[in-house]
Amino acid sequence: MFRRIAATIFALSGLHAQEARLTGTITDPSGGSIANARVTATLAGRNQSFTALSSAEGRYQFPRLPIGDYQVRAESEGFKTFVQSNVNLTTSADLLLNIVLELGSVSEQVTVSAEASRVSTESATIQQLVDGARIVDLPLNGRNVFQLARLAPGTGESGVNIGGGRSGSQNSAMVNVRVDGALNIDNVFQATLPLPSPDAVQEFTIQTSVPPAKYGYASGVIEVSTRSGTNDLHGSLYEFFRNDKLDARSFFNPTRVKRKRNQYGFAGGGPVWIPRLYNGRDRTFWFANLEQQKEPLTAATTIFVPTARQLRGDFGEVLPRTIRDPSNNQVFPQNQIPASRIDPLASNFFRQYVPEAQDSLGTHRYLRPADNNPWQILVRGDQLLGGGKHQVNGRIFLTRFSGPTGHGNLPSFQKGTAYRDTDLFALGYTTNISTNKINTARFSLNGSYQFNDYAPKITLDELKRLGWASNFYTYTPDFPAAVISGAFQISIEQIFITRDYNTFAWSDDFSWIRGRHTINLGHDGIRTVQVDNNLSRTNGSYQFSGALSGLGLSDFMLGRPASFRQGSPAPDNVRGLHLSWYVQDDIRVHRRLTLNLGVRYELPLPPVAINDAAITYRPGAKSRIYVNAHPGMLFHGDEGVPRAGRTAFKRYFAPRAGLAWSLSKDQKSVLRAGYGIYINPSWSNIEGQFAIYQPFTRIIDIVTPPSTANPWANFPGGNPHPYKPDRNAPFDEGIVALTYGPNFREPMMQQWNLNLQREFGRHWLVTVGYAGSRGTHIPYLRDFNAPRFIPGASSVANTNQRRPLFPYFARFSSFESVASSSYNSLQASLDKRLAGGVSLLMSYTFSKALHDMNSVLTNAGGGQDPDNRAAEWGPSDFDRTHAFTASWIWEIPSGRFRRGPASVLFHGWQANGIWSMYSGAPLQLAASVDRSLRAHPNRPNRLRDARLPEDRSRNDRINQYFDRSAYAAQPLGEFGSAPRADGQLKGPGDITVTMGIQKNFRGLGERHRLQFRSEFFNLFNRPNFGLPGTNIDSPGNYGRITGAADGRIIQFALKYLF
Repeated sequence: MFRRIAATIFALSGLHAQEARLTGTITDPSGGSIANARVTATLAGRNQSFTALSSAEGRYQFPRLPIGDYQVRAESEGFKTFVQSNVNLTTSADLLLNIVLELGSVSEQVTVSAEASRVSTESATIQQLVDGARIVDLPLNGRNVFQLARLAPGTGESGVNIGGGRSGSQNSAMVNVRVDGALNIDNVFQATLPLPSPDAVQEFTIQTSVPPAKYGYASGVIEVSTRSGTNDLHGSLYEFFRNDKLDARSFFNPTRVKRKRNQYGFAGGGPVWIPRLYNGRDRTFWFANLEQQKEPLTAATTIFVPTARQLRGDFGEVLPRTIRDPSNNQVFPQNQIPASRIDPLASNFFRQYVPEAQDSLGTHRYLRPADNNPWQILVRGDQLLGGGKHQVNGRIFLTRFSGPTGHGNLPSFQKGTAYRDTDLFALGYTTNISTNKINTARFSLNGSYQFNDYAPKITLDELKRLGWASNFYTYTPDFPAAVISGAFQISIEQIFITRDYNTFAWSDDFSWIRGRHTINLGHDGIRTVQVDNNLSRTNGSYQFSGALSGLGLSDFMLGRPASFRQGSPAPDNVRGLHLSWYVQDDIRVHRRLTLNLGVRYELPLPPVAINDAAITYRPGAKSRIYVNAHPGMLFHGDEGVPRAGRTAFKRYFAPRAGLAWSLSKDQKSVLRAGYGIYINPSWSNIEGQFAIYQPFTRIIDIVTPPSTANPWANFPGGNPHPYKPDRNAPFDEGIVALTYGPNFREPMMQQWNLNLQREFGRHWLVTVGYAGSRGTHIPYLRDFNAPRFIPGASSVANTNQRRPLFPYFARFSSFESVASSSYNSLQASLDKRLAGGVSLLMSYTFSKALHDMNSVLTNAGGGQDPDNRAAEWGPSDFDRTHAFTASWIWEIPSGRFRRGPASVLFHGWQANGIWSMYSGAPLQLAASVDRSLRAHPNRPNRLRDARLPEDRSRNDRINQYFDRSAYAAQPLGEFGSAPRADGQLKGPGDITVTMGIQKNFRGLGERHRLQFRSEFFNLFNRPNFGLPGTNIDSPGNYGRITGAADGRIIQFALKYLF
């Protein structure tokens, strides 16, 4: 953390506050244009003023104003002064405010109360605002503002599948998330970093189609604006709490999940004021938010351990199952293992680390700690200089989590701690050079740190005293991993990972208004630093499957594992750099027509590992860097081999074009159309994977090693660990390898839209249109050394021997930029701004999403046939044909009932809610048995339409969701005919109503308010079922639904606002 703070202070550069555009025309009563009229926009909370002059056509423009409530004032000689207050500018908005000046003296003033038009007459970008009232008042399960992104059309069920790009709760590929203008993405895995709590967020916008050239990196943009201080002190103290006694159980759970959660915090801001020293009104402002969650949790855990008889070698309890002697395959008489044959290592381990059985079956139940107690803090400061012409601001946002983590499932191995920290810093400087020129510089640093500190610790000497051989080696003071399966199971999963990821981002944006042109140009830079210390399986990993003696437990007691694997550490230290430049010109061709023309140049340099961990494959070539490398493997330093394993492609031009055409003179009906290309860098999540392959690490598998204590006894040359790569590093036979395919390119997304927007009444806005996209050059992981099927001579046992490049290589995968995606949608929204006590936002999307990979970033499975990617084309896993959401804020009483008896009886009440409906996801049929004998995921044959009538009972649908006989195992050596995702067979849909009731008490005066809230998640306790089992080789779950979302959850909250 301190390193990051120091780096941020040292790099003092800037971030800009979230901005909006205010435009309009100034005319006289006859409609004639007024030139050189002076327009002043004053930010009410800070008394910060901005000035613009109208052009010869009477047009004025503020291209980048800080968001907030403004008073707009227009003056011109011979006309009365125009004043309009409460002009609300929201994040990334294009607000239209046309001004008509009346004849008279400048000293006379005309005050207007009409609201500015929300129709976007300047941009083709499709976007949706989620305002502060919705963020603070709508009920959120977990208080994650990201959930509200699904209120916009064109987003997915999780709220972050935007415009055909995909992102889930932990993966935001192709979505550019920014907080106060600063990048909020973990560029290693392209996952969204934590967002501030709702009480720290002012508003955010979701740009779902054709963002302007200013935005790169992805085709969808989410702009989050945090709250900032004003001249008045405002804040809140709050606590949200829930208790499982009020909840309903989930459909399949026999009892309610025990849960008690308290989330409490403070949010507030104002001017900086130090008595007798400094008064920051109109100049210096602060805002802070601190939130803590306390959720003591335990997880009921059941394991099976040896009974007292079994500890003595007596397995008579498991008859008629027999226990065999691995040395001769003979059955032990009466299933009694002689005491002399029991491995001392096993006896010592049982005595020190394994609890006693609680019944004759060997059951042991206990409560595993699972506390969830994260906290976060946000501090923001804003400084105005030169009378408001210059603004410096900065923000620090820290999140911390430390909780219990287990080293397997034994009670004695549940004493570890997992740490998850994020540090987000942002600094900025905005200057108004003149009335028509503005510049913003910004810098940000996002850091993410993860560490698992397992317990108990054990040194190598202590392991040897426990029974391991003198040549055994471990890289860390932790236990080896062991899985003992069968009737009894003990699992010690050794995964020790430290991750430290940092993203440095900087940019400069310049805006220049010149006549009919609004020109924006700038530069972006992103530097990523990824440091992984992956120690998974570095202390050895055993499998005791029962293959040798009949039971996993008896294998362990006899000291005979079925397999052993050990690898050396795989440190991963990768650096990435992405540079870009852009220019965009918004041309006011006519009073009713604006063109958006722009281009962005992207230069994503391939990330490189500091140890040059990358592999290039050229058939038959021989490396001079690693002299023992298999033929075809080349590395940096070999002739013509780039350091990153691939060369940089330097012709990424991303044009943008759009138009906004006002169809009526009042400019309340606008037709918009746009097209854009977006480059989404794959970043270091791909490059970092080379570290786990030879020669950079060495992983060795031993089948049926001679003993637990000394698995290396029969290995040629003995234990090869510790291993450190050098030019003479050995290369084993049948290794797994990875490389880049030829002409690798970064993913590209094309987007287009056509929509009509109409404002009607005083407060309603409706938008209807079409939005589509096409993704190309998406990474696809293909095994180009897949085993070939030989009729009559193929089996699972000889899988590697049937690979073309054996004995050198087993699986040899290639990252190839060949996958693609398609998205087409009808989108509609109806938005009523808060007026008369009611606000409403409804959205609907009718869409089809297709692709030919299992993930937008990589396709780990590679499809069932690596040579036939066309067979993978089909519905995306996030495809939802229909998506509908409605959210409302209803102040009771409302409308004409806000006066009279109703206002007395119901004053201060408010009902808020979200209603969402989504159709089901396409089902993906699978087979776990490798009948194709290609060592790839298998699919069954599709015999007919598997859909069953919808009018069946709930129990029938649960027990047999689809016709199980419609799919059958494919013949040996063949690929199944079932599609990757069945477009006809969809899973259950989701319908959820979330409701919140709140009461505001003002007995403490107008500046103080006490608020009590009751929130009901899944109000009607509707069971939203999960997907049915789709693996034909799992008969217990095949075709059956076994899971459901949470039942009704009730949450209360108490807030004090001032």
